[in-house]
Amino acid sequence: MKNILIEQNYHWNGVKETSIKREKLQTLIEYLPLKQIITITGIRRCGKSTLARLAIDYLINDGVEPKNILFVNLEQPYFLEHRHNADYLNTIYEEYIKFINPKGKIYIFLDEIQFFENWQVYIKSKYESSDIKFIITGSNSSMLSNDLNTLLSGRSLNIHLDTFTFKEFLDYKEIDCSSEYAQVKNKIDIKRAMDEYIKWGGFFEVFEIENETIKKEILISYAKNILYQDIVPRYKIRNSEVLERLFFLSFIKYHRYFKLYNIGKNF
Repeated sequence: MKNILIEQNYHWNGVKETSIKREKLQTLIEYLPLKQIITITGIRRCGKSTLARLAIDYLINDGVEPKNILFVNLEQPYFLEHRHNADYLNTIYEEYIKFINPKGKIYIFLDEIQFFENWQVYIKSKYESSDIKFIITGSNSSMLSNDLNTLLSGRSLNIHLDTFTFKEFLDYKEIDCSSEYAQVKNKIDIKRAMDEYIKWGGFFEVFEIENETIKKEILISYAKNILYQDIVPRYKIRNSEVLERLFFLSFIKYHRYFKLYNIGKNF
């Protein structure tokens, strides 16, 4: 386990997250001093892990000792055999304490927490400790805000993360839109970016891929994962193939409308 902890906690060795900007980071920063558990939820691949990593960079820049911050991606294959045992989360914590021996307040980031059954039992058992701050992320249907509030008995503050807004996409493209002057000056670049955003959406992993066939394959795989791993089991849908056909038909029909709506709302 020590090797996994070192591998996942590269900030212990001074390595930082990329310079990606997410608007929800400011909300997360404002929540960090509070006692409540911070939950970051959203659809698969929308950037929850990256947001957590950006928060780690903020904490370090704010003076927190890097080794007082533990990040664990619970979808790591090593944890597969333990996923039915919530007590193993405490084993991870104890191994970290023995290995690092941190002094003072500890920040624990548990990524994809839903991978462990009954994870909330462990989190609530540690909640009263003033020396631990939990930040957890989750993707599937059990991590909806209302369900989280029930699971954690009102002990959490939720941040719902979406894919990149058009403003965030322009930041990624390094296109200034901060003033009316900048919008007029950069109107051609903004229009090109808008066309790209309308066509491909706001998933970061798609941005840097040039091959359009690969872009389409990635987006289709995202859609199928959401349908079959989240929607179908939550609502106990029997005829999932019909749901898939309906989804893609609706997506094709309304894709342009919804993208234009979101651009108008976020820009």
